[in-house]
Amino acid sequence: MIVRNHFYTTVRKNARSVSWDPAAAERLLTEQPSQEFGLHLQDVERALAMLPPQQREMILLVAAAGLSYEDAAMVAGCSLGTVKSRVGRARAALQKIVTEGNSPPSSDTAD
Repeated sequence: MIVRNHFYTTVRKNARSVSWDPAAAERLLTEQPSQEFGLHLQDVERALAMLPPQQREMILLVAAAGLSYEDAAMVAGCSLGTVKSRVGRARAALQKIVTEGNSPPSSDTAD
């Protein structure tokens, strides 16, 4: 009886175990480094701080807060075309600052 129970226990245990595959274990047990995410976030924060206040407000309303262009225009008290213009300029400036590390291009304040 003891040998029979030991046999069944071994069979059940072997049914749950899998063969060791070092390549699969490496894929399962690794995690991508998260340090770069913080650096990218700092780059975006720095770039946002370099934008003119009107562009910064619009990009934060539309991209960060998730407002539509119409809602952002109502919040800011300006026309829809002005919102679209400021958001477009802000996106272009952010991309240039983050990728090239330059200061934003000079923009007209009357948009």
